[in-house]
Amino acid sequence: MRRAIADLVQLSDERFLEEISQGIRHVVEHADSLDALAHRLVDIGEHRGAAIVRALAQEEAAKVLILVDAVRCPPSEAGDRSRTLKGFYNHLAKHIYAEACWWRSADFAEVKRAIDRERRPYYLDGPNDVDWIFSNSATTNRERSMYVDYVQDITEQDGEYDWVSPTAEDEPWQYSEATPTSLLVARALLGLGVTTPSGLSIVADVWRPFRPRPDTRFPELSRKIRETLFRVMESGLCSQSDAALLARTVIDHWPFPLWSLDLRSAPEPTPQELREERKVYIREFTEIDAQRDPPPQIQRDKVEALSRTYDAWRDEEDRLANSEREKNDRIVRPVPMNTRPGRLEPYVRLQRMLRELTLEERMDLAALAWFGRELRSGWESLHAYARSVICDETVHYECGLGAHWLSGLERWEQPPEIPENLRSSG
Repeated sequence: MRRAIADLVQLSDERFLEEISQGIRHVVEHADSLDALAHRLVDIGEHRGAAIVRALAQEEAAKVLILVDAVRCPPSEAGDRSRTLKGFYNHLAKHIYAEACWWRSADFAEVKRAIDRERRPYYLDGPNDVDWIFSNSATTNRERSMYVDYVQDITEQDGEYDWVSPTAEDEPWQYSEATPTSLLVARALLGLGVTTPSGLSIVADVWRPFRPRPDTRFPELSRKIRETLFRVMESGLCSQSDAALLARTVIDHWPFPLWSLDLRSAPEPTPQELREERKVYIREFTEIDAQRDPPPQIQRDKVEALSRTYDAWRDEEDRLANSEREKNDRIVRPVPMNTRPGRLEPYVRLQRMLRELTLEERMDLAALAWFGRELRSGWESLHAYARSVICDETVHYECGLGAHWLSGLERWEQPPEIPENLRSSG
């Protein structure tokens, strides 16, 4: 026996879709069993075991996204399709597909930047983006949920050594009861009939002419997803009573096609190269952070009101999640955030409040959110970028930025200053 997933590219298109459909059914069945086991482990307090099994369920479900992406890839792009299928065996590729279900990217260029960050064997991160040097987060988090290791902090030349171990069983696990979003998307695609041979034929017809460019924006992705679901429903491939809810999950979480991108680990920089990069960033930080023109057109009282409504939406999501978890005795995972926002009054109110703003105010609100979460970016560039991507069709995307509106405004209002813990390294 040998691993032969890449051999699928040698099949006729009809056989290709049939094999992909059959494989998806096996993958979802296995991921479902792993997820159910993780729930049972949580119920008896075995949180370490639950974390390991949950990670495996997430990886397994990501295989569905990889297989469907291979269908979205045109047969003429044989090299890209083969590389995509090989991601079936690649932990990093599966991690990226799973994470992409949560990304709310304004355009495909933002997706590529996020993937480039995920691919780096080492990277700079921390409260100020460059505080410490870390090894690849996907690989590290996966291994540290399973293994004990002896590690060194390589931020400085003579960093400290320490033992690391999976989190103790008596410590809280923030996501110990959460079914992976990649599995929710996989289930929804299966339940809607998208992953039947006929459904995959529709996927191929809709998506193969579509190759995202860097400036391909989120609304274009949303239109393609809606077109796919409409045609699948029109074909009578779905008989699920909760089809509307499943469709909402797919619309909110099915990511951009990633088949044109390399998801393998990037070339490895040396720790010294990262230390030099850190020094350069710190030297440039003041210049970047000093950018404050032009001032945002949206007033603080509006930002605060919008932020309160955003918090009310998230609180309502949490309340419903807790209620559903208790009702189902933790066997069925509550519907995650963003899968049914349109049914919640705070979300409807938030959308209405955003639509009542001028387009310039919405652009500046988005720029403030990015300014609050992306310390490496200057205000001027984000202000200009908002004018290229924010439009009437991006309101749902803008709602997802709500956690960063106030922090961005507070950063804009404060005088530029190098953070205390970076000054000695500058």
